[in-house]
Amino acid sequence: MSKIKYLAFALVLGFVAISCGDDDDSAAPLVNLTSPTAGSTYTVSDTILLSGTVAEDTKLETVVLSSGLGQDLNLTPLDSDTSHVINLSLTLDSLTTVGDYTLTVTATDEEGNAGTDAVQITVQ
Repeated sequence: MSKIKYLAFALVLGFVAISCGDDDDSAAPLVNLTSPTAGSTYTVSDTILLSGTVAEDTKLETVVLSSGLGQDLNLTPLDSDTSHVINLSLTLDSLTTVGDYTLTVTATDEEGNAGTDAVQITVQ
């Protein structure tokens, strides 16, 4: 009977050790851009529809669009602590020059982990 007590004690101790483990969050948020598609071509005065999703297992801090188009944006307010739906219209103006651009969305969580997704477009 005493062997069973020691075994039970060891199991309980093992469960306690596992449940008290480090909650270190090293996973970056997942960013998924669904629009525009890579290689899309636009002209000056066109509107680019940017859409996608962001998912995080703990807490999102920021979601930022950088583009080289002069329209870098902090996409706030966020939908929730753990997810955000990207649904944004970017209108190109007469100051936009012809060339290739990369639209990059970067999401950062409260631990500083960053996830990105990017799509390249062409303005002609």
